[in-house]
Amino acid sequence: MTAQIRLGPAGPEHVPWLVEVESEPSGRVFLGHIGADYHHRWLLDPDIEQVIGVTEDQEPAGFVVLAGLHSPDRSIEVRRIVLAADFRGRGLGRALLRAALEHSEQTHRASRVWLDVKPENATARNLYDSEGFTSFGSTPDPLDPSQALILMERLANTPRTPDENGLTHARETSHPGPGQSRA
Repeated sequence: MTAQIRLGPAGPEHVPWLVEVESEPSGRVFLGHIGADYHHRWLLDPDIEQVIGVTEDQEPAGFVVLAGLHSPDRSIEVRRIVLAADFRGRGLGRALLRAALEHSEQTHRASRVWLDVKPENATARNLYDSEGFTSFGSTPDPLDPSQALILMERLANTPRTPDENGLTHARETSHPGPGQSRA
């Protein structure tokens, strides 16, 4: 059975929980700046949305921060995606990412979703690859400019095919690079 996540809006009352989840040592190492100040600022920014992923049992399992909601090219950034440690290993990270992609495409009419990931975060990179993201470059890590973050993108409605384990992978397609047309 595929894990299911439903997204709901985050509000100021959720900030302590958001900070608690992103502060867990196993995930903290992969995040940039964290803390309540960031979440409170993001809640006030009309170009950013924070959503909480809730399980079928109505338990909050993780959250996603989406940015660029008013981007003229409808390019949405997954600024942060975090699954609470207690919910890892059950397919809920994949469900949270899929829910965020669907939400970006349906609610915000995203034509493209992009994110950055640390090269050493193999679990996340494998997930993103399997969900149709492709690498399109790198950018300096703001916390350590001597290190680079991998930039990955997924075009809206990227076709995926199931493998022998039921996992989906991006079909081989030709995607234009950033700034190129889809002619």
